[in-house]
Amino acid sequence: MSKMRKASALMLAAMMSVTVLPAQAAFADTSAEAQGFDNGKGVNLTKIGSCVSGISDKDGGVAEIVAYDKDNNNAWVVNGATGKLDILSMGNVTGARSDAMTATSIDISGKAAQAESTFTYGDMTSVAVSTKDDLVAVALQDKSYDKRGYIAFLRKNGDFLGMVPAGFQPDMVTFTPDGNTVLAANEGEPRNGIGSGITDPKGSVSVIRVNHENPAASESEDADFTAFDSKRDELVQQNIILSKGTAPSEDLEPEYIAASNTRAYVTLQEANAVAVLNLETGSYDGVYSLGYKDLSKESNAIDVLEDDKYEAAVYPDAVGAYMPDGIAAWESGGQQYIATANEGDAREWGDYTNEDKVTITSAAGTEAKKVRAIKADVTDGLPEGKTVLFGGRSFSIYKVEDSGLKQVYDSGNEFEKKTAETLASYFNCSNDDNLIDSRSRKKGPEAENVTIGTVNGKTYAFIGLERIGGIMAYDVTNPEKAQYSNYINSRDFSEDPAKLGEGVESLKGDVAPEGLAFVSASDSPSKTPILLSAFEVSGTVAAYAVGELPKAQTAPAVKKSVMSFRTLKAASVKQTATSVKLSWEKVSGAEKYTVYASEYGKTKKLEKLTTTSGTGLTVKQITSGKLKKGKYYRFVVIATDGEGKAIAKSRPVYASTKGGRYTNVSKVNIQSRTKAKTALKKLKAGKSYTIKARQTKASSRLTLKNCRGIKYETSNSKIAAVSSRGKITGKSKGVCYIYAYAQNGVYTRLKVTVR
Repeated sequence: MSKMRKASALMLAAMMSVTVLPAQAAFADTSAEAQGFDNGKGVNLTKIGSCVSGISDKDGGVAEIVAYDKDNNNAWVVNGATGKLDILSMGNVTGARSDAMTATSIDISGKAAQAESTFTYGDMTSVAVSTKDDLVAVALQDKSYDKRGYIAFLRKNGDFLGMVPAGFQPDMVTFTPDGNTVLAANEGEPRNGIGSGITDPKGSVSVIRVNHENPAASESEDADFTAFDSKRDELVQQNIILSKGTAPSEDLEPEYIAASNTRAYVTLQEANAVAVLNLETGSYDGVYSLGYKDLSKESNAIDVLEDDKYEAAVYPDAVGAYMPDGIAAWESGGQQYIATANEGDAREWGDYTNEDKVTITSAAGTEAKKVRAIKADVTDGLPEGKTVLFGGRSFSIYKVEDSGLKQVYDSGNEFEKKTAETLASYFNCSNDDNLIDSRSRKKGPEAENVTIGTVNGKTYAFIGLERIGGIMAYDVTNPEKAQYSNYINSRDFSEDPAKLGEGVESLKGDVAPEGLAFVSASDSPSKTPILLSAFEVSGTVAAYAVGELPKAQTAPAVKKSVMSFRTLKAASVKQTATSVKLSWEKVSGAEKYTVYASEYGKTKKLEKLTTTSGTGLTVKQITSGKLKKGKYYRFVVIATDGEGKAIAKSRPVYASTKGGRYTNVSKVNIQSRTKAKTALKKLKAGKSYTIKARQTKASSRLTLKNCRGIKYETSNSKIAAVSSRGKITGKSKGVCYIYAYAQNGVYTRLKVTVR
């Protein structure tokens, strides 16, 4: 995240009253176009929906970090705009299309203030979920940049347990794989500037040894960089970037962490370095420069011209500082590797900046003006005779060796080439505008984050591009011979983020990926790998199926004894041209209601839409796609108890959307109702009485398709039975009801007293 957006998030948190996310947000507006550009060639990427918060901000800071809880199938999302932690239920993301990722929120800012009186909430920056314990960790920054932050602990059910002190400005939090240690990257940014008399908090990594019985009592230590102050000259000689006149303990700013159980790999973005922290000793093995990207190589050719087209060139006198933001770690063949997302970042605090606008000349002699580069007169550690640009416009893979880090792969200029090929009209646009080339002079697409996942035996790296948006996928099964696999971008370019706050309140497309979380097949509710991404400008969270789409679940067979109309009384109560609203009655003992659907006449298979604890659902799409106007659809609702056992199943509900030549039933009446009521008040056992039901169309001008005629049902067959033609026969003394219901669930009933 840029420094400007971090500052904006802190200001927003201080200024606005906290609002709550709508109690239910849903996976919606999924389209067939939200697919990887190279599906069928590389690993398939398909968007299966997004949770839309309804809050968007062109400065970012809305939906930032996402973490997955495999035990409860929940996604935890940092909402920096509200100061709330959103918990998204993913239990229903089981079909090729899903529309039921519901959200609840926890007021972290309020709970933090209650837990620690000396803490003034400034920002919530990160969340992590333990894979080994019932714990969630959240990074919280104080409103004052020079005061320490905290790590809050929660249970996975949302219970707030307390807070543990961290360093200055904790910006990222993670668990080690064994769940025994929590690590926080404390940036310690000099938000009032750099200079004499100005406080520059120390950057550090908080190492928190988890007390599993009482997490709030966990011990916390900060591993800072004081030991490197006496080695400043060595760091500079290694081309580690430092601000002139500063000590490494103040200037090194941890950005992101990837961890094994024994080591933490920490990006020091502005320093163009990675620190390796020994978690057993609490000290650093070293701080390692990532070197510079040679922009004279054709494979690294970049576009730094704002001329409304992709025009890559090589620049013999320029290099790029990789300056990674996100980092991921994994093992391959027993060897440790890390991957970095090479975003690039300038220092801009108060009156201080290390960004310059320069002119560089390509090998062909073309001048590129106002290109953003690092100011040499305020910076140490730069190579002599070279102009240093911000960022690598790529991702890199490093082999972890005893002596440091060895780069074994870099994606070169593939990000720019691929985005120019697939989205030529929006090449190098920003996340706050749709203007082509608006980021070319700066840092291009800006690789923000990276995560690693395994799909069908192959290992992939997924890299989020902050500016133009979208996710790149690379096959890193052989880390030293990584290959491009696919690219997906679910941003809606018909929406202009520049107009946010100027008539446009929120975006539905996915703009500015920030946090990524990979859900393995074994942990996925669909048993298909899923990639989650939080988008900080649009305030959305997207789920992408990785590989083959999950197969839709069909309605299970249930005992005939649980099938009825009377128990659920499922009906279509409202229709539009693109939706059908269903309702049903609450069933005693039921905890969940699962809705199945299909387009009538297309298939007899009913496929699962969603599971809910409520008694209604507005359906806008089924697994085969969005609902279309003037089409009939079939629905069934199954109620299940706490053990997942079906205890009630509705009769099929047939309903037509509006906008075509079909209509629905609006009313069901009994002919000669008064006469029938009189006869049924004193029906004798063994005697019969026949009723006749008629239905009224909602529109007399339109056609009612006869999917199924009027049906009859008794509430108690031991008292009175009813035939398919409405013949009611008394069986034994008692009172019951006879229902006459239409194909869309509209019904009437008569009371029967058998004497």
